[in-house]
Amino acid sequence: MDANIPIQNRFHQLFNQIDDAIIEFEIKNGEPYILDVNDTFSEVFGYNSEEISGKPLNDYIVPITKKPDTDQIIQHEPHGLASTNFVEGVTTKGNKTFVYEGASCNDDHGFAIYSEISDELRRERHLNILQRVLRHNLRNDLNVIIGRSERIIENSEDTQAMQDASTVKKAASRLSRLGDEAKIVQKVLGEEEELEPINASKIVNRVVKDCQAQFKENEIEVDIPEQVPIRADKRIQLAFQNLIDNAIRHNNKNPPKVEIEIVEYNEDTIKLAISDNGPGIPDIEKQIITDSKKIGPLNHGSGIGMWITKWVIEMCDGSIEIETENKEGSTIKIELNRPRKPV
Repeated sequence: MDANIPIQNRFHQLFNQIDDAIIEFEIKNGEPYILDVNDTFSEVFGYNSEEISGKPLNDYIVPITKKPDTDQIIQHEPHGLASTNFVEGVTTKGNKTFVYEGASCNDDHGFAIYSEISDELRRERHLNILQRVLRHNLRNDLNVIIGRSERIIENSEDTQAMQDASTVKKAASRLSRLGDEAKIVQKVLGEEEELEPINASKIVNRVVKDCQAQFKENEIEVDIPEQVPIRADKRIQLAFQNLIDNAIRHNNKNPPKVEIEIVEYNEDTIKLAISDNGPGIPDIEKQIITDSKKIGPLNHGSGIGMWITKWVIEMCDGSIEIETENKEGSTIKIELNRPRKPV
């Protein structure tokens, strides 16, 4: 978009390029009146801006039986905040179901966004929107809980209250981490990626650099060539990130040590090993890798990072295993296919 175009014109261009139906409205005597609609609204509902500008919104797109509910949605949004709901809307071609998102600019002016979910593609798309809103609300509330718990721990002289606040903080932190992991799962499982030649060495070194910056004490040794071609997609970095991060984060040795090396290399496949000097992988995490444990609400372990790692590797046509030799620490091996052409 040309930065030299006046801001009002740029806004109007964006307004009309959005794929969802949008209404700009103002509240008069407690009722929403239409100021403008975008091109998608005209396509979906069958009315253009000239036809309905200045007229009551409810007279055109709200079914008679639904007017009280929709009036409440539009009129009682907090200033500056967004609301989300499923609504039914009237179009010139009949009633359709929408995800409604409303946002108030001030006390009497705002926008209503109607996203059609009549077909499966749109349903999936806008359920994702609702999930994002729920995660956002969950994260905000958990931040409040964690912050108040920290305040109690710092200021209370009651030992039992401090212990209770510490327990609450730990539980809220786990929930917050699970919310972040759920977002990653949605991204990982929702993407369609083609496998292509990738240099694993470049990815591993990038992850190692990030981990070294994040953790003060660590000894990470990378013993792999500069070029390690594998056949995967960009999500493979997430698998390496989880494994190397866990090898340091859950390591009780000082300093924690991690070694990444190639243990097998042939014409078709390559096997990399990630070893550490930590306390070992918990049995529940081992069961995830060996497929003897199915994911459920009571057996997800400390998180779902290992599930994500396993899913990513399998989506790259690879496999993951845990070395069972009796020795200090853990070794996880990842086998991936080599590409048919060089990186």
